[in-house]
Amino acid sequence: MLGNSRDKESVAVIKDVALSSDDEELRKTAAYALGNSESPEAFAALKELVTASTDYRTQEAALYSMGNIGGEQVEKYLYETAISNTNDRVARTALFSLAKATGNRSYRNSTFLLDIVRKAKSPEVRKQALFQIASNRDNHEAVATLVKIAKESTDGEIQMVAIQVLGQSENDYAVPVLKDFAKNGVNKRVRSAAVTALGQIGTEKAKAALLEILGVKTKEE
Repeated sequence: MLGNSRDKESVAVIKDVALSSDDEELRKTAAYALGNSESPEAFAALKELVTASTDYRTQEAALYSMGNIGGEQVEKYLYETAISNTNDRVARTALFSLAKATGNRSYRNSTFLLDIVRKAKSPEVRKQALFQIASNRDNHEAVATLVKIAKESTDGEIQMVAIQVLGQSENDYAVPVLKDFAKNGVNKRVRSAAVTALGQIGTEKAKAALLEILGVKTKEE
């Protein structure tokens, strides 16, 4: 296949097709072909597609293809795209491709994911990173930072996702902040989400907090 060639001229032809063809599927196929190429010029061509293409579908295909190439330069570029691009679909594709390029190493690194939450301009990317943190529920630092995000975020949707993810953490450290949200949340939606999250945690501390919120006296009282 043309995309498997290491020939510079072949890479240039594929890049031109991806940039100039009127056929959307052909543009995407050309971008995927570059990802299959072993040529050192393929990554440069894919970057040019992301920058020069006016079609976000072609940009997505180019970013996804970078995950097949891998390497430090690719990972750096995908990270920077994930946090800086304001197009939700493009930025999210960069994040997914970064996970592929690193063999999901980045998705297992809570510190990396928290960095994405703090820096990404795309709300969808921040949400995706928050959901991935839920898989690291045994990481105290991750849970502690989620608590901080829930308390300090000025983005209502991000705050809601943080509350929901804390419910999946099964961690008592999240109970005090969830109890506070359940009692004093800015609206019914936030209060309801916090109550649900406490129920999901399900520990004795979380159950006691729910009883307190509901005004139920325990036998000890």
